[in-house]
Amino acid sequence: MKRIIDTLETAKREQNVNVFNWKETLKDRTVVAFGLGKFFQDVYERLFQACRVDYLCDNNEKLWGRLYHGRTCLPPENLTELSNVFVIIVMGNPNPVRDQLDQMGIESMHISEMHFEYYLKGTDLSWMEEALPSIEDVMKRLKDEQSRQLYTEIICRKLGACYATVPYSSMYSGGEYFQQGIWRLTDRETFLDVGAYRGDTVKEFLEETGNQFQKAYAMELSPKNARYLQSYVDSLEGDVAERIQVICAGAWDSEQKAWCDAYGDMDGCAVMDDERGEACRLTRIDQIIPQGEKITTLKMDIEGAELRALEGARRVIAESRPKLAICLYHRPEDFWEIPLKLQEICPDYQLYIRHHSMCNYTDSVLYASV
Repeated sequence: MKRIIDTLETAKREQNVNVFNWKETLKDRTVVAFGLGKFFQDVYERLFQACRVDYLCDNNEKLWGRLYHGRTCLPPENLTELSNVFVIIVMGNPNPVRDQLDQMGIESMHISEMHFEYYLKGTDLSWMEEALPSIEDVMKRLKDEQSRQLYTEIICRKLGACYATVPYSSMYSGGEYFQQGIWRLTDRETFLDVGAYRGDTVKEFLEETGNQFQKAYAMELSPKNARYLQSYVDSLEGDVAERIQVICAGAWDSEQKAWCDAYGDMDGCAVMDDERGEACRLTRIDQIIPQGEKITTLKMDIEGAELRALEGARRVIAESRPKLAICLYHRPEDFWEIPLKLQEICPDYQLYIRHHSMCNYTDSVLYASV
């Protein structure tokens, strides 16, 4: 806990912190996005929303001089000719390009380090100072030293990459959701997959159980993705498909109509503040799962809606006390609000944290069991 407090004080003093509005921070810089591969295609819309991007860049000379999304792709050697340049590296492994830019004397940052820019909290960090008692509370509730070390490192890194002491690769552990070494699946599971996308986690669940399970519910917010999900389920052998129910709705704390959209092929779908994307339905898990139905395992990855979804699942969690895998990385507040919400709903839960990405902020997961 002392390290988190010291990092927070240093970030405030030096005004060197990731948790702020990138539109404002980079407004006087010449901003270049480096990397035009598959990673870029998946995230460029989100990047362009976060800040103004003036140029693109790539080491592939075949792309130089071409126009992509209204921006010219430059060769790397041209970057030194730009005034007050700042490069955002848009690729899975940023290290080779980061080394290349360092040798050129160009300031850069991987896109993953911009994760908290959407919250517009400001650089004074008073909002995080107010959260310190909650952060300390969570720290005391985590059940193993690995979880406490991860929790400390992740929060410090989110304040600024310069405060990290270990790389993401050192925090990484495999077995996301089902093989994390904390709890195991049985052959009698009733599985609730919240944020089922097009069936990737359902497929992993079937592989882990060898198709030996009682029932599965697969919730997906996007009607488009839900159609793909249903097609996947329909393609399974009859007795397996019959035990899987696809629910085209997003988990929330109330019943309402909404709109949802995605920021690229590989990104999840999120609830929008305006009428963009697809019309969709939001509902409470407590309303979907019948009274008396015991959920044994619940996974949740829903682009920052996890806290509201948990509020809408109070009865199911309190009565069933399922094994849990809840994503923490979408919102800064989730690192303390989600663990404390779970302890409020069911104080008997034992809490653990694991990180499942080798190269960036994604896939920090809270695991819980009784």
